[in-house]
Amino acid sequence: MCKGYVNKRQYYVQQYGLENANKIRRLEFKKTKASRLLASINFLKRCRDHNIIPNCVRLAPRKDIVGSASILETASRKLLIKLVAGHRTEYQRLNIQIQNETEEIRGTLVLMLRDLKLLHNETMVRFDIESLFTNLPLNDCLDIIAKRLKNMSPDYVDIVKHCLTSGYLMWKDEFYVQVDGVAMGSPVSPIVADIFVEDFEERALANAPVKPRLYKRYVDDTFVVLPNDKISAFLAHLNSIHNNIKYTVEQENKNCQIVVVKIQCVAKWSHIKDFFEIDNKTPNFVFAPAFTKKCKTKNVRQTSCTSFEPHSGSGLYAKIADGALSTEAAITANVISHMDKLYDALNSDSADLRRGEIFSTNLTAKSPHHKLFQSMKYFLKTLKFMGSLRTPPQEDKKLSPLVEDNKKLKQDLQASHARIQNLEREMRKDNIILHGMAENEHSTSELWKNVLEVLNETSLRSDGMREWDQWEISNMRRIGKKMNDKKRLILITLALNWRKYELLKTIKISRQIYMQPKITRRKLSK
Repeated sequence: MCKGYVNKRQYYVQQYGLENANKIRRLEFKKTKASRLLASINFLKRCRDHNIIPNCVRLAPRKDIVGSASILETASRKLLIKLVAGHRTEYQRLNIQIQNETEEIRGTLVLMLRDLKLLHNETMVRFDIESLFTNLPLNDCLDIIAKRLKNMSPDYVDIVKHCLTSGYLMWKDEFYVQVDGVAMGSPVSPIVADIFVEDFEERALANAPVKPRLYKRYVDDTFVVLPNDKISAFLAHLNSIHNNIKYTVEQENKNCQIVVVKIQCVAKWSHIKDFFEIDNKTPNFVFAPAFTKKCKTKNVRQTSCTSFEPHSGSGLYAKIADGALSTEAAITANVISHMDKLYDALNSDSADLRRGEIFSTNLTAKSPHHKLFQSMKYFLKTLKFMGSLRTPPQEDKKLSPLVEDNKKLKQDLQASHARIQNLEREMRKDNIILHGMAENEHSTSELWKNVLEVLNETSLRSDGMREWDQWEISNMRRIGKKMNDKKRLILITLALNWRKYELLKTIKISRQIYMQPKITRRKLSK
């Protein structure tokens, strides 16, 4: 300390600034507090070694599962939790973050299970560990923690060991030490249990007889998707890894009540489909078209939104009460009732009903329905399962003319397809033009006969060319208007392209008749 400075804080402020001075003072305070805690821990170690119970530890008759918060100072336990939790995997840190957030866990599992589709030979089961905290093997837990804390001082492992093995209890005026298991009241116990179960499931999944398609765990409850005939084998494998750890299994049932953590069932289209099969008198929409971008006609939205929710929602509740539908369908009915409330919220406060615009409303911030509208707007954006079974009655009259026009257009398209193929064939490069042939035929069949005779004479004069068949020519016709003193050209469309190249080797058939492989559109139009 320099002369002239009596107060440490003032000295630090002048030397290092206010922010750094506060950090230095906090470090000195923590150092002093740590030295006091280490002195208390050493004192308790000596008491344990000499089988002495200090007066600071007050004992009272209690059950086997007790809290051991009075054995060590709360500050040391919190410090230990931070040190141990900092060296765990990313997945386990996520579990710590959502440990006390039941609603977040419920929402995460619902989103995961909503898109999960089980195969015909699969089922979802829940595995639960019997009395996890009281059956934890302490020696195994300490070994696992020592492996996780590789680069840290071994004193931390000793502190954990002291926290887990220094718990005493009294029963009928006799003191007992708990050999295995951890106290449920201790803040260290959930962390140690989580570390052990994480290591346990890593070893279990590495040597499992069957690899589950889905494996999700929360504390000691595990949700697994397995084939129906492999559940017993997987349970036997889990129970064979450690003598203290025993699992129980609970399979999925029709009421969707397989989870200890209460998970809401998911609204499904299958519930609506079952309802329509039971009561198919009135077709109804399950989702309001006013909130979808597919519907573009405002009138369609207005007429179809006003009647679909009340019948579907009340009908589902009625069928559930009669036993025709499962209780799981109540979730879907609840969703539909929310839709009905949202529709009323959009249109009840306004004389100028702005139906047809997506999420458009004249509600203001002072409107009594404004809060409901905002929450349901977010709900609709995250919804995925909705749709419609068939067209409502009021839409049949509007769609029937479109259906007839569609059929007529389809027939015209099929007829035009054949004409397009013929036009494409005429425009291909397998056409040839025949010049100079006398126009003495009286019909198209005579023209075909005369041209085939000319082509066959050419084939006889050429080496290796076979005779022509009628099917090798797709079309044949004269081009232009008939005139007395002029021989019109003959346009021949061949079916085989290679026959064209074979024929063009002899372009001049005779003195008067010759061939041309191409013809321009201008000449063809003339």
